[in-house]
Amino acid sequence: MPSGQITIWEENIENETFDEADVRQKIIEHISTFYTLTRLNQVMADFYSTYGVICRTKTVKDMYRDLEKSGELIVHRNPSTTPTGRRTTYFADEKGK
Repeated sequence: MPSGQITIWEENIENETFDEADVRQKIIEHISTFYTLTRLNQVMADFYSTYGVICRTKTVKDMYRDLEKSGELIVHRNPSTTPTGRRTTYFADEKGK
């Protein structure tokens, strides 16, 4: 996206708008094919390999968060708690997470 340009709708890398409901449905269909613990990078790489770059990575991660909050997706994090004992909520697959 050119610098300084404001968009009202979310766009893919080709500056085309996309249907978030369609992306969400594709995510649900895609994650339902995984039956064992799988690292986030692998899941996302497979998603983009299957559907192409239909939206930003942030959009997919946000939808994963929403699915987790609604109980439709179970996320296993290691470590599951922070050093202060709080539940971890990160959605990253780097720096040992």
